[in-house]
Amino acid sequence: MEHAYIENKVNNQSMVLSAQNSGSTHEQIVYLVDDDLDDRMYGAHHLQKSDHIGEIRPVESADALFKYFKKSGIYENTSFASSPTPIIILDIHMPAMNGIEVLDRIRNHPITSDFPVILLTTDVSCEKVYDAYRFHANGYLQKPLDLCQFHKVMEQIATGEHKVYF
Repeated sequence: MEHAYIENKVNNQSMVLSAQNSGSTHEQIVYLVDDDLDDRMYGAHHLQKSDHIGEIRPVESADALFKYFKKSGIYENTSFASSPTPIIILDIHMPAMNGIEVLDRIRNHPITSDFPVILLTTDVSCEKVYDAYRFHANGYLQKPLDLCQFHKVMEQIATGEHKVYF
């Protein structure tokens, strides 16, 4: 039986979308980091359809992501000792700290350096793709501007049709 709920907090707090699927007791956690509320909500909606994802945590900024890591014990390596390593899906164009800077910070922390990071962005310039892989992104996918195509890409990520190697 599948169960989903959305907790929407105001004042720049993160939203949590959780899907509890029958099966594994250690399901994948995905952080969806994007400053666009619609992209976070649409992306989370489609990711929850995966049987492999237990919880989707939409996060509105890099600062919020790192605060969540600290609060949840990830930096102490206590929150995922017996569960899969979290996956981060990251937009590039965000205020304050862009996605490449976030990726660099993730890669330079001893606990998060091996976290799979997928960049999902409208920017497909050679420079951004090069930077993403220079900082060891696990994947770089174009975020379609068309809403129907965006849904399709998120469903493909959730179902494994889009192969990203970790």
